[in-house]
Amino acid sequence: MKKLSTYITTFTIASLFTACTHKNVEIVKNNDETLNCKKLTTQIANVMDINSEINKNTGLENKSIATWILWPPLGGINQVNASIARDKIDSRFNYLIKLKEKNKCKITIKERYYMKYKGRFSENINLSK
Repeated sequence: MKKLSTYITTFTIASLFTACTHKNVEIVKNNDETLNCKKLTTQIANVMDINSEINKNTGLENKSIATWILWPPLGGINQVNASIARDKIDSRFNYLIKLKEKNKCKITIKERYYMKYKGRFSENINLSK
């Protein structure tokens, strides 16, 4: 019985440190105000990529379903961590868009869709229309 308890504790701790880690997003960085239009677009693309990665690791994806099946509390923690990361991503994205508007930079169609759907739209959406 003691071995089983040790196994469960070890598994829980190891799972917390591996499966539930999302990138920490800084909302404001030191050099943001000095970025030109091209660099702002690059920063926004990076934020959108991080969001896409989080979307792939949560929801109804294979890795997330396995987490829920093997250890339901871990699935819940993963969802909470993803939600916190998405909130930071949304704040960073909005901050960068405001900088683009301030610098009179063009906002791309993909950025407009991201603003409208908060990055929750399908990655396969056809933006050429």
